[in-house]
Amino acid sequence: MNLHFQIENKEDIDYLKKKDGDKLNNILRSAITIGLKSIQMSEVNMDCHSYVDPIKDLILNSNETHVVKLFDIESKLNDILHIKSNSSRKGRLSEDICRDILTKYYPSWSFIDVSQEGYEADCRAYETPVGQILYEFKNYDHNVNRDQVSKFVRDLNHTNIQYGIFVSNTSGIVGKKNIEWEIVDDKLVIYVSSMGFNGYGCIIGTELLLSLIEIGVLNKDKNWLYYQNFELNGVLENISGCIDKLRNNIESYTKHKQLISDQRIKINHSIDILEKNAFDCLLGLNHTMEKIINDTKNIKTSHKILEDLFDKTKFLEQIKNERYNILFQKIIGCCHNSCHEYNIKSNNNDILVFSLKTLICYTKTLKSKIELIFPIYQKKINLNLEYEKIKNNEIYIELRDDISIWNLIVGKLK
Repeated sequence: MNLHFQIENKEDIDYLKKKDGDKLNNILRSAITIGLKSIQMSEVNMDCHSYVDPIKDLILNSNETHVVKLFDIESKLNDILHIKSNSSRKGRLSEDICRDILTKYYPSWSFIDVSQEGYEADCRAYETPVGQILYEFKNYDHNVNRDQVSKFVRDLNHTNIQYGIFVSNTSGIVGKKNIEWEIVDDKLVIYVSSMGFNGYGCIIGTELLLSLIEIGVLNKDKNWLYYQNFELNGVLENISGCIDKLRNNIESYTKHKQLISDQRIKINHSIDILEKNAFDCLLGLNHTMEKIINDTKNIKTSHKILEDLFDKTKFLEQIKNERYNILFQKIIGCCHNSCHEYNIKSNNNDILVFSLKTLICYTKTLKSKIELIFPIYQKKINLNLEYEKIKNNEIYIELRDDISIWNLIVGKLK
């Protein structure tokens, strides 16, 4: 869109005159865009819908995506943990576990999920040494009723499969023992119940089926008397003890796995605490080491003598604090007026008073006061508690403009 208009604002004209060429065109385009946006914002209705509605749409769209993901996560958690799950979900998970363990135990066989097809049970095994096998998996909180057993037999007849294995992982089967078999219309059916959610019942049932086929249980020409509801007592008696032991092993294994998981959490928590404490110790170590190094670098001799010959005038010139300067003049005068000959030396902004090689006293300049300190060399001393205090085997006197203090100091110097 080509626009032609005249600019009348003097300040705008002065600003634009400083620009030229493409830069001027870009500035004008930006100015028009910003201005139009400002005008549009000024026309917003007071009900705020013009800018709230787009934000609301963004939030709703985002929430829809999140809801789908949350439902997906919830479904997976329910399948894994069985929390607030319905019987259908439990059934699907039971089927998945059984097919998985069968696939691992019989890698050369093919196991197809037929649970969604009518009259097909839950799973069909192909490429087995005995032909096709039909499986039914149950995971009920109550015993499986007779109707479910009849439905499975019907599925065998419908599919014309000769072998079937009915497994109830977490409950019993009405009218059946934990391990039982029967022949129905020339079809061999194995029943296994209460072996646990781990899927081992499928393996036990399959192995029993293969053994019965191998001994020719369906061969009537050999005058076998194994018919419907007839138990193979000898086999079952031999394996019944092992079945009970298997249950105990599964239960013990499950408890130990849970115990290991609980202990791992506790151990990890304890290790986290120990690592945190160790880290705190390391921080403390580094801090202490750093302090030692800094203190070592900052070591200075507290009684470093700058000069052997004390120059009173030079020393007092460096004392800029007028009150401190007067106090130093008085202490120096007390030393010179004493009957003893004292040797005065300076240490930065303080003085030290010696008698021969013995330190008699020294000053300590602080921010707000000057102290005169007398080392204690005798076991018995007289102490004026109003002006003197003892610290680290030394007598401290704070210098002030008080005649009593100076009389005390003169007495000590004598």
